[in-house]
Amino acid sequence: MPRKICDRRTFRSESRSPELEDLLDLENHLVAQNPSVQRSEIAKLIATSVRPRSAKGILQHLRDVQDGALEPDAPLSAQALVSALHRLGGNHPRLPKCPSCNYRRPLRLRLKDGTLACRRCADRESRAICTGCGVPKQTYQKRDGQPWCKSCCRPESKQTCSSCGYNGTVWARVNGNVVCQNCRPKSIVVCHQCQQIGNVAADVLGGPTCSRCYNEMLRHPSECPSCGDHRILSELSPAGLHWCATCAGVRPRFACGRCGSERFHYGRLCARCTVSDRLDDLLAEGPNAGEFQNLREHLLARDDQYNVVRWISRTTPRQVLSQMSRGEVPIAHSALDTLPQTRGVQYLRRLLMQLEILPAIDMRRKSLELWATVFLREIEPSTGRLLNAYFRWSVMRRLGSKLRADHITAAQDKWARGELADARDFASWLSQRGMSIIELSQVDLDEFLASRRSRNDARHFIGWLAARHGARLTIPPRHRAEPSVSMRDEECLRIIRAILMDFESDPDRRLIALLVAVCGQLVSRVVRLPEDALRLDDTQILIRFGTHELQLPPTFRPTVEAHLLARRQASKWLFPGKNAGDHRSAQYTSRYLRSLGTTASALQTSARYRLAAALPAKVMADSFGFQIETANQYARLSGGSWRDAPTAFQDRTPSDTKA
Repeated sequence: MPRKICDRRTFRSESRSPELEDLLDLENHLVAQNPSVQRSEIAKLIATSVRPRSAKGILQHLRDVQDGALEPDAPLSAQALVSALHRLGGNHPRLPKCPSCNYRRPLRLRLKDGTLACRRCADRESRAICTGCGVPKQTYQKRDGQPWCKSCCRPESKQTCSSCGYNGTVWARVNGNVVCQNCRPKSIVVCHQCQQIGNVAADVLGGPTCSRCYNEMLRHPSECPSCGDHRILSELSPAGLHWCATCAGVRPRFACGRCGSERFHYGRLCARCTVSDRLDDLLAEGPNAGEFQNLREHLLARDDQYNVVRWISRTTPRQVLSQMSRGEVPIAHSALDTLPQTRGVQYLRRLLMQLEILPAIDMRRKSLELWATVFLREIEPSTGRLLNAYFRWSVMRRLGSKLRADHITAAQDKWARGELADARDFASWLSQRGMSIIELSQVDLDEFLASRRSRNDARHFIGWLAARHGARLTIPPRHRAEPSVSMRDEECLRIIRAILMDFESDPDRRLIALLVAVCGQLVSRVVRLPEDALRLDDTQILIRFGTHELQLPPTFRPTVEAHLLARRQASKWLFPGKNAGDHRSAQYTSRYLRSLGTTASALQTSARYRLAAALPAKVMADSFGFQIETANQYARLSGGSWRDAPTAFQDRTPSDTKA
C-alpha cells in the first residue's frame, strides 16, 4: 500500500491532532538546530520522509543525543532523516560512527559479532570467493554449503556473449544473438563542445556534453563574465556566453548545500566541507585534538581539495590520525615505525614533521634503519647478528663520516643498502663452502672477487670481517676511472640553447638542467639548494653554491622569473617537491635531459672541465662549492693554468641564445 504523504498545510486546515503536534515539534526542533537550512526545505523533508505516528519517537531520539551525535541503536527512520538533512546542508545532529570504517553513516545492518554497521561494511564482511565464478562477491550459502553469488545461483542468467565471447550476464537477445552488459549499446553522440565522439554525461550549454567536458566544467570553475565570481559556468546567456546559474536566473544546482560555494564541487557538499566533516570525525573527539589544529588548517587551506578528500579517506591516515587524537597511540615517530613503510606512511610522516606535530628527523636515515631491521630479520639468526654488527658499526659510521649536512642523500642510502645486500651474499658464499673467514685463502678470495661485478663485490665487508678476526688477506683496491669529456662544446651549447627555448616544460626542471650544464653541479645537490640560495633583482641574478655568490648570465632571467612565479607553496627548498617538506628528486631532471639526447653526468663533466681551464682550483672550489681535491683533479686533467683569466661566465649577445 503506498505511503500517504503528510501535508502540513492539510493538517492545519483540520483540527489539531497529536500527530500534527509531533510533526510541528519535530520541524521546530530541526529549524532551531540547523539555522542554515530554510524552514520550507525542512518542512518538505519531514512531509515526504516521516510517518506521522513515528514523529514522536524520532523527536525523542533527537532530543536525547549526546555529544551532538545519534546513538548507534537509533531507529532507521531517525538516521534516514538526519542523513537527508545533511544533504540539505544541516550539521546537527550527526550520524553515529560505523565501528568498522569509522565514518558517520546510517547503521542499517549487523555484522557477525552483532554490532551495527553501515551497509558498505556489512556487504564487505559478507563477501567471499564465489565457487562458480571465482570472483569476490556477496555470496549465499548454497549447493553443499559452498558460497555462491546470486548470478551463479541462477545459471540461466549468464550465457556466452555473441560479441565478446565471455560468459556474462545477458542484457538482451538481438536477432537470436546474446548481448552481455558490457557489449550493450550506449548513448554515444558527438559532444558539441569538443566535437569528439563519447558517452553523454549531461545536456548543458546548449547540447549534449561528453563525460570529459562535463567533468572539466565541474572541476574547473572560472570567472563569470556577468557577476565576476568564480562559479561553474553551466548556462548560456542570450549573447551565447557562458554564465553561472545565478546570473541566468535558475537554481544553482552545483552549489554546496552548506557554504553555497561552487569552487570545489564534490556532490551535495563541496570537497572542502566534506574534508571539514571528516576531520571533525577523526580529530574532534579525542584528548589530543588540539595538537592537530595546524593539520586541519593546512588541509583546508590547500587548493587541491579533491586530492585531500581521497587522501583522508584512505585507511592508513584515517586510522593513525584517529588513534593519535584519541590517545590510543603516542604522537611520536614510534607510532609510525610499526607500520609498513609505504609511500603513504612516509608522506604522512613528512606532513606531520612539516607542521611541527612530530619532531624533525632525517627521513632517509629512519627509512634505512627500518629497512635494515626487516632485512636482517629474514636472515638466519647467527648470520643476522654478524650483519647487524657490520651495519651498525661499519656502514652507519662510514656513512656518518661522509655526511657534509644533517641528512643522507639518495645515493648514500642506495650505497648502504647495497653494502648490506653484498655482505649477505658473501656470508652465504662462505657458508655454502663450509668455511670461515679465518680459513679463507687468498686464492679463494681472488676467485670470489673475479666472479663478482666491481660494484657488488663486498670489499668493505670482507675487510671489516678480516680485521675483526685477524685474517691475513690482501684486498686489491677498486679501479676508478678518471672523468672524461664525452661532449664537445658545440653540442653542450646546443643543449643549453634548447633548454632556454623550451617554454613548454616546467620552469623548475629547466632551471635545474641549466645549473647542471653551466655550473657543473650534481643534480642531487642542485635540488637541495635552500630557498635563499637564489636572489633576483632588477640588474642581476645571484646564486650561492659555496662561500661566495655567483652572477648568472642575463639569458637565465626568463627561466628564473618563470620558476619563481610558479613556485607558490612555502618551502625551505628552492625546488620544493610533491612530498610534504621534501625537495625535487634527481630523477625529475634526469628524465628531462635524456629526452634531449644527453645525460646529467655528461653535462656536469663538460662544465667542470671548462671551469677548471678558466679558474684557479681554489677559486673554483670556493665559488662552486667543490672539494679542493676535486678542483685540483679537474685542473690537472684540463691542463689549465693559474695565470688564466678568472672569468666564469662571459656575456653573450642575444643572438647567441637563439635556436
